[in-house]
Amino acid sequence: MKSSLKIPVIEDHVHLGCSPEERTFKHRVHYEVELHFAGIPQACTSDLLDKTPCYAEIAQTLTMISQEKHYATIEHLAHTGLQQLHKYVLGFLDLKTTQIVLSVHKLNPPVAQIKNGSTFTLTVDL
Repeated sequence: MKSSLKIPVIEDHVHLGCSPEERTFKHRVHYEVELHFAGIPQACTSDLLDKTPCYAEIAQTLTMISQEKHYATIEHLAHTGLQQLHKYVLGFLDLKTTQIVLSVHKLNPPVAQIKNGSTFTLTVDL
């Protein structure tokens, strides 16, 4: 049996932009996280919170990278976030994570023609 966890929107604010002037302001971003597993979390049968990845810890991990520095690109922000999520899922030794997908959506880039933002997605197979 395979399983997955998807958190469609984790909202945060990041110093993000092409120019130093744009990075002086925090921009609203949405992270989308998908974790795919070769089996099922023990929480499926035990109902124990510590037997499955914690939504709050995933959100805190992304908030940490959002606050630690300024980013010129959503690509670098996504790569940094993916690295941290990878470290986080390694802590679940009894749950084989097979894939991590992270998308970063910058909701309001300062380009008049872009109306629904821009999104960059990274996927790593483990």
